[in-house]
Amino acid sequence: MSIEQFVDKIENFDKITISAKIDYFIYYHTIIKGINGVKSKDIEGYYDALRMPKYSNIAQYLAINSKKSKNKLPKYVLQQGLYYLERIRKNEIDIEVNAPKIITPSSDLFPLELVENTRGYITKVASQAIICYDLQQYDASLVMIRKLLETLVIEIFEKYNVSDEIKDSDGNFYMLSALIDALLSHKNWNLGRTTKQYFPHIKKLADTSAHNRRFVAKKPDIDKYKSELRMIIEELVHLADFK
Repeated sequence: MSIEQFVDKIENFDKITISAKIDYFIYYHTIIKGINGVKSKDIEGYYDALRMPKYSNIAQYLAINSKKSKNKLPKYVLQQGLYYLERIRKNEIDIEVNAPKIITPSSDLFPLELVENTRGYITKVASQAIICYDLQQYDASLVMIRKLLETLVIEIFEKYNVSDEIKDSDGNFYMLSALIDALLSHKNWNLGRTTKQYFPHIKKLADTSAHNRRFVAKKPDIDKYKSELRMIIEELVHLADFK
């Protein structure tokens, strides 16, 4: 999203005072563009991009409004030479621009740290599985758990350069049931008892959620296997040896 597109989302932006526009420039820089903090020169650039008059002393304005006073809270937070919007002001602009709420995964299903040093796509799938659980969308969570486990199994075979063993004649990877069979029977690694015993059970539950139109998963269905799921994920990540 360009700065022009962003300010178009703000009602009466052109009528806002020159100094008040700084809040929106910081929001755009740090939230929309995802850049870690803002400096006065960054804000000057947004005035230039929009071809509008600049505030006379941006650096001073940032400094003054990042200090606490008796009458009001600071609008900005200064950290390591960079400015950020204070949380309350950031949330106010979230509402103005109808920003989607960012949900942080809990550790209630399994710790996201288990997959932190893997691949970006693995972390995203794991996050979705956890967030669906947090939001009580248990069928969706099981489907993402299935995808996560399937991906980790494939990563293991690729790590050992034996991925051809889990592909059909057209070069497509097997379905999860065949992947599990191949994983459990392979001689290149020695799986723990938990993975051997519970991986098929978790796969069956996830399959039921995905394919049985009369089955609606409930929290106890997943909670029954939460401890085992955590151990299975950790073992698969260890075997894939992403480091």
